[in-house]
Amino acid sequence: MRIFVLLFILMLIGCSDEPTFQKIDGSEIEKEQLTLKIKSLMESGEVNGLAVSILNNNESVYQEAFGYRDWSTKDTLNSNSIFYGASLSKAVFAVLVMQLVEEGKINLDTPLQNYLEKPLTEYEFNRDWRGYNDLKEDKRCERITPRMCLAHTTGFPNWRFLTKSGFNINGKLHLLYEPDSP
Repeated sequence: MRIFVLLFILMLIGCSDEPTFQKIDGSEIEKEQLTLKIKSLMESGEVNGLAVSILNNNESVYQEAFGYRDWSTKDTLNSNSIFYGASLSKAVFAVLVMQLVEEGKINLDTPLQNYLEKPLTEYEFNRDWRGYNDLKEDKRCERITPRMCLAHTTGFPNWRFLTKSGFNINGKLHLLYEPDSP
């Protein structure tokens, strides 16, 4: 239900000049009314936290955070909060990738490694489990292409912490199968 509320809000709103926004039906809503509507929908949908951004001509014209990033501690959400977005970002990511393909900036069948300045395993992250150091000895990752990412055929598990023996908080990133295998 919460995901549907979020999708409804995003579909409800089209963009025009600030402080008024054009909705899908062509009517307009002022920023203050929009904020009140979002809060009302969150309450009725029992949504604990939500961040909304509206872009108009590649510029942010509305960015607000509502509710909590952690309900149990009542830690409030802000526009800089990072939280798990489930699979909602997959469709947006796919559109962005295809725009890059149409612009000739990337090729779906060129290994991603070719677009990096250095090997993937040499990039450092603020937490080891976010990085790719576990793959240093596995050169198969160098063959992964954008097409494989979009088709879910990279060979990676859905979560690095899920191993053949179950959940392991110290699980290492690994390829479950050959890249480009169905």
